[in-house]
Amino acid sequence: MACGLKIPEKLNKIVIVSALGGVDFKQPGLINTHKAIFRIAGSLPFIYRVLFWLCRVRHIRGKNAAKKYYRLNLKHLTIKDQEVLQDASILDAVVEYQCESCRKGCKGLTHEAKLLGKSWEINLETISSNLKIYLWHGIEDLIAPVTASKEIERMLPKSTASYKEDEGHFSLLFNHHEEILEELQKTN
Repeated sequence: MACGLKIPEKLNKIVIVSALGGVDFKQPGLINTHKAIFRIAGSLPFIYRVLFWLCRVRHIRGKNAAKKYYRLNLKHLTIKDQEVLQDASILDAVVEYQCESCRKGCKGLTHEAKLLGKSWEINLETISSNLKIYLWHGIEDLIAPVTASKEIERMLPKSTASYKEDEGHFSLLFNHHEEILEELQKTN
């Protein structure tokens, strides 16, 4: 969204999948633990970084540890996400991504959480009306509740939203990736 504000002349569309907004976004449905984590990350990033490492990064440094971590935490996901992550090739792809994101430490992920824990102070209504904005979200997403996408859609009435019933966070991406990529590749 920031690119849509700062460099709209270099873009022709924005595609957002499973949006999360800063703390100023109305996000009922966001797990209370996540709300607390983002608030800590926004106001006390040095403490968050240590907590993040203790709770997560140390579990995903190696692929075997990461697979074990995901299998142990499946119970916190929707049934659809659990089903998708039962596929060994999909779990391998998620593990590969997560391991790579922490390969050199947790600074990047800590920064992202810090952004989610602060007010964005972005007036989305000022994004160019020439820029096409597409939102994709699984209705059952427990990691990034659909409310953030609905708030973006409300603020940008010319956006096009695709809400998928019975899809969660991971299942949306893996079950609809071709559809999402087709939309991204369209020249219109």
